[in-house]
Amino acid sequence: MKTPLSFLLLILSITLNAQKPRPQYKLQNPDTVKQELRALFQELSIKHPGFYRYNEQEQFDSYIDSVINSIEQPLDELEILRKTKPIIAKIGCLHTGIQLSKESEQALNSRANCLPLSLTKIDNKVYIWKAFGPENPVKIGEQIISINGRSIDEIYSKLLSAIPMDGVNQSGKDKLLQYNFPQWYRNMIEVRDQFEIETADGTKHYLQAIKEKELPSYQEIMNKGITFEIRDQLAILRIPSFADSYLEAHQQSFKQEIRKYMEIIEEQKLEKLLLDLRGNTGGTDSHAAYLSSFFFNQSYRYWKYIEVTEAIAKDLKGGKRLFYGKPTFQEGKWLWTDKGLYGKEFSFTKPQKGSKNPFNGSLYILTDGLCMSSCADFSSIMQFNKKALIIGEETGGGYMGNTSGLIPSQELENGLVIDIPLLKYYNFVDPDLPIGRGCIPDVELLPVFKEIKDPEAYLVRVLTYINQME
Repeated sequence: MKTPLSFLLLILSITLNAQKPRPQYKLQNPDTVKQELRALFQELSIKHPGFYRYNEQEQFDSYIDSVINSIEQPLDELEILRKTKPIIAKIGCLHTGIQLSKESEQALNSRANCLPLSLTKIDNKVYIWKAFGPENPVKIGEQIISINGRSIDEIYSKLLSAIPMDGVNQSGKDKLLQYNFPQWYRNMIEVRDQFEIETADGTKHYLQAIKEKELPSYQEIMNKGITFEIRDQLAILRIPSFADSYLEAHQQSFKQEIRKYMEIIEEQKLEKLLLDLRGNTGGTDSHAAYLSSFFFNQSYRYWKYIEVTEAIAKDLKGGKRLFYGKPTFQEGKWLWTDKGLYGKEFSFTKPQKGSKNPFNGSLYILTDGLCMSSCADFSSIMQFNKKALIIGEETGGGYMGNTSGLIPSQELENGLVIDIPLLKYYNFVDPDLPIGRGCIPDVELLPVFKEIKDPEAYLVRVLTYINQME
């Protein structure tokens, strides 16, 4: 993801009716809730540059009104979240998020209320692929039909409608549920301390809930850092993240690691390279752009431009302009510049320099639904310039760009916390491809169930495919 500025709210005026959050779980008057939500979405429509990126204004506004008007009873903070998340998700921006207050989240996490299972969806069927907790009676690989009497199709439909992703992309939503189904179920469906699970053969399992901390985090699953290996003269460079925070946790410098491995590839005259980007949710843009430079021998374009709303552009005055620069109005758009003290973070709208010794062999990029933000940008740029064959799954991040960059977080009066991206990025790619999709692979290779349990088996199948192409 793009890096948010923790001190942004000291510089930019993002109000959104912010006040001291109310006590958690206190019921709030329906008329008050309606008024607050209308004010929230009115403000977002003015300051969020991607608010109508994937929706016709009249239709989206009508949808927002219908959801808000359906509020007839007092709601607590969690119930307001369940009403609001589908609206946020419909924006089609994976960087726009809304969540419980820290206090409410801690209160939920202090109790055992999470389903002790990880689920995965294959060919519209949902299977158990991990089980947690003592004496869990389920079998790995069992197909789930219902949870607590609700059909799994109904559950998935409701959860998928609440998960934000760029455009109309679904691959990223499915992948997020694969790793975080218990938390999404609890926050969007119900808070329970036990679960009745029905499987396809009619068996019913009764499971006790576990605490959120007993579930493995995505970071723990991906906790390997950048790695490199060579198999049968094919180089495999695994990059789980472009984020500085991730790399620092592994005591790695992105540029040093990439430069080191690209030098090995050159020294050993390797002619095939697989960039394994599965699970790379993005991070520092300069790292993604730096990686791309190793595959060009001449000048090329990365981003087309970055757009902001008129409200944000006109708010940049005085000291703010010194720090950020002044957006320019061109052809009916307010465009962000790379001026100001913070400008170097946005210099990739200019032509980029290629490498003196670029990799000229066969490049393959392995993607999945968790390839987001700068990872999706990189994949799209490489595909558009015909520098790589994209293999795997459609990226969760948008092919044409995303809305992110500066992402302040704001506490709302109703207790929720919202993340508001302020910059709308356009990649320098084909503008005529289907709007709202991710980077669609040239070769779709989806993992089967045994390969989700054993990622190495999936990698072997990918390598076999590549070798058969030669």
